[in-house]
Amino acid sequence: MKSVLFILFLFTMSAISAIAQSSGAVFRGLGPIAVVIQDIDPEAVREDFNVSVLKNDVEVELRKAGIRVLDRSELTDASGRPYLFVVIHLVKGSLNNFNYHAELRFHQNASLTRNPDVILSMPTWSRSVTGMERANRMTNVRDKVREMLMVYINEYLASNPK
Repeated sequence: MKSVLFILFLFTMSAISAIAQSSGAVFRGLGPIAVVIQDIDPEAVREDFNVSVLKNDVEVELRKAGIRVLDRSELTDASGRPYLFVVIHLVKGSLNNFNYHAELRFHQNASLTRNPDVILSMPTWSRSVTGMERANRMTNVRDKVREMLMVYINEYLASNPK
């Protein structure tokens, strides 16, 4: 039953991911951003795979690329409150395996065309990957997040040349 639900979930997430793909305008003129990592299933948490480690991975790569990182509470309405959101959905399978769906979403404030007074935090760019990994090799999922992050950084830098 878990496998069927996971597959249905993946189809839903793939459709959502396809909706919000990027154009250069999404990143143009962007200032500092925040990083948010969703909690991870406690059964998958390891010393080298946890929220703190993932947050550090993402923030270090962003800073190396010259992208300023702030705490989410430091973002302002004027900046559009931009943040990268890392979500890793895990379903424990047999033989100590985890099925995973990892997503990297860039959120920022957006307004409705018909009513610009309505401002919502929306994903305006996303990437995702799905797979299966043994519990003792969850660092491979970290590597997948890093690969998606490199796509984000490259698109950001292409839109904001120095």
